[in-house]
Amino acid sequence: MRNLIDSILNGKQPVAQEGNVIAYELTPQEYRELRKQTSAQTTIPVGATTKEHTHEHKSFYLSKKLDVIVGVGKKLLKLPKLALSIIPQGTIHPWQNNSGEDGEVCDVYTGTFIHEKHVIL
Repeated sequence: MRNLIDSILNGKQPVAQEGNVIAYELTPQEYRELRKQTSAQTTIPVGATTKEHTHEHKSFYLSKKLDVIVGVGKKLLKLPKLALSIIPQGTIHPWQNNSGEDGEVCDVYTGTFIHEKHVIL
């Protein structure tokens, strides 16, 4: 899996970065290749919220959506339609609430988000 990711990301420039979380845009073919290799899939519907969490392992989010917004710290990362986000071990995700105010800890997805998580790299 690690070799596949390395080969896909070779020469790519990040499209979004916040702290040590980096996101790369994928072609449809790259997305399909990675999708075939992943497990632990959950589908998160529009408007779903996720409490603050800490990643126990280095992992990635494989996302497929037109307008994915991922919270990192107090910032929001807007990702392209097909994206691979590298999430280092120990990363904490405190999310903003619906109104964008600090305080309430949750993440709001603006569309259906195919979320591949905790793939140990």
